[in-house]
Amino acid sequence: MACHERNACENGFRDLMQAETIDDIIAVWRRNWQDIFDSKFADIMVANIIKVYETSRGDFNRNQVWVNESSDRGLIIVSHAPQAIFASGTAKAYIFAESEVVASDNAQVYCRTPKSRITLRQHSFARIDCEDTKVKAFEFSRAQGVMTIETHNACEVSISGGTLTDLGHRRITAQGTAVVISDTTRSIDLSGEATIRQSKSV
Repeated sequence: MACHERNACENGFRDLMQAETIDDIIAVWRRNWQDIFDSKFADIMVANIIKVYETSRGDFNRNQVWVNESSDRGLIIVSHAPQAIFASGTAKAYIFAESEVVASDNAQVYCRTPKSRITLRQHSFARIDCEDTKVKAFEFSRAQGVMTIETHNACEVSISGGTLTDLGHRRITAQGTAVVISDTTRSIDLSGEATIRQSKSV
């Protein structure tokens, strides 16, 4: 449901205007973060957060917000990270510009930007909305969206665009214009214009 249908935009703006401390401001950001990530203002908001992060890191970290830093909890903002970011535990990583993220445990990764690299391990999850983003999924991890992904072990993927190279999976659901490259049709469901072809023919 869109933020305007839930009055989230109006409520978030009102809460922001009433904020008196940086802790209050960060609390508003966190309550409305998914809406911020999905909005056209996301890049502007993140650019401003990055500007003040170094001088206010203690305030951000106390509220479990991290910028281009690895964590096992809270919210990780990732943008042009100079090194791989490791999201573990219950952390949620949001990628805003080309970066590399490695997720494990029950961590979650969200990405709408091209050319990022994501590795999923254990029970981690990712929602990707960019075909140019490259994902490798291992163990019992899950991924959904539009991406270029390589699957291993017992992962589960729902892909609606892009290419999936299957080297092992529990279940694959492909729809839209997705292309699945696999030597088996076991536990692979196709719909829409999705296609499957053997890897040896590629």
